[in-house]
Amino acid sequence: VSFASAADSSASAAAISSSCDLFFPNPNIGGSYLLIHYNLPACTRGDMQYTGESLTESSQTMDIVFLQALRIDTTIGIYDWEREIRQSVVLDIEMGTDISKAAASDHIDDTLDYKAVAKRLIDFVGNSEFQLVETLAEEVCRLIREEFGVPWVRLTLNKKGAVSGAEGVGIIIERGNRS
Repeated sequence: VSFASAADSSASAAAISSSCDLFFPNPNIGGSYLLIHYNLPACTRGDMQYTGESLTESSQTMDIVFLQALRIDTTIGIYDWEREIRQSVVLDIEMGTDISKAAASDHIDDTLDYKAVAKRLIDFVGNSEFQLVETLAEEVCRLIREEFGVPWVRLTLNKKGAVSGAEGVGIIIERGNRS
């Protein structure tokens, strides 16, 4: 570790090469920088790997877009009285995707549009008449994966009020591949 003044170098960020100099403002000596020198034969940064030549992607990322507590009224249940009323189901959904393109472009067309997913689910679940939460959960996951190109989904489907004394009952399922 050594000190260098601003006049010694105009760089204030890391240079990627076989070695790396990092300059940080020195709060103890005004107008000077703390210089840290690293030798980098190979190093890893997040999901990128530095090999001495260039930064290359070492693995595909899996980010998660989620919808939490999406409440939808539907016809669900096995009893005759349940077929005559509408009951609320609450969905918590995690959808695996790669958000890097959307993050780089800052454009809605490059992302998994959670509002579009929510609107589609509200229509689908609201108009469905399944008897079992298991069937509804499978169909919700199928719809998300097929219509929105999601490789992995985790769904918690809560049928609140279905059992006296319980805050909720339901099912948690995962479909697809996380990687």
